[in-house]
Amino acid sequence: MEERFSEKIGRKFINLARETLKAEFKKNKISAPNTIDFRKSHALFVTLKKKETRYSGSPVATYCIGDAIIKATKTAAFESKKGRFIKTEEDMNKTKIEISILNKPTKIKGNILDNFTLGSDGLICKFFGYTGILLPQVAHENNFTKTEFLEELCKHAGVPKDHWRKPAISFYKFQVQLFREPTS
Repeated sequence: MEERFSEKIGRKFINLARETLKAEFKKNKISAPNTIDFRKSHALFVTLKKKETRYSGSPVATYCIGDAIIKATKTAAFESKKGRFIKTEEDMNKTKIEISILNKPTKIKGNILDNFTLGSDGLICKFFGYTGILLPQVAHENNFTKTEFLEELCKHAGVPKDHWRKPAISFYKFQVQLFREPTS
């Protein structure tokens, strides 16, 4: 992992995501703090958890962290193709937030099964214009084996689950710094 953020800064990231959700229900605008940690550029994902999980983000740093948190939180909560994830303030209060800050992905050479660590490495696959990504914690949350993780990755890319075996597919691994909202 390249740059690491302190737990204190991580809590501020989580608080920004929580305030983004609250602002939506109050019809308020929200903007990211103008401090150095919020202005840095990093790839990230925001994960929202209730009985099911929704996430949104980008494996490429396209915004500063503050703006990326706001955008990813709004997308996961309110703008998903699967429909609005958080419908009421009660829903919002039952939702837990995680933020995964990604390091720069590195291309995997050789046999994929031998070159990533389940639960520590997230993966990106690319296959003729199709792309999929799974965060490292997905493996533990679903009790996946390496093969199941690769099959799910292919599913996320929109290709048949056995395509991870194809020589034309490219894999990239990355690690995350994970911040979780405290459970009450």
